[in-house]
Amino acid sequence: MPYIPTKAEEARAKKWKTEKERKDNILNTSFDKLTMKQQDAIKDLWNALYKWDNELCELEGDCYASTERNLRAIRWKLYHAFPNVTQRSEEDDV
Repeated sequence: MPYIPTKAEEARAKKWKTEKERKDNILNTSFDKLTMKQQDAIKDLWNALYKWDNELCELEGDCYASTERNLRAIRWKLYHAFPNVTQRSEEDDV
């Protein structure tokens, strides 16, 4: 027999879903304010990190050279897409 949630559980689930949608809308709106170059850099970074992480698990702590090269290339995309973060001097950190 399938589990039937109580009204309190349904209300809690609905509240959680509503709150998640609200937070996701804020994040999506913020992401849309980035330039296309910045959006692409973040998307590429996410894909490369996802692939790298999977390879580390599947290859017992190793990854393919192509994945490493891809991460290095994306590093430069981030460098140019976010100069205010990646190109600040060490004096700014103090």
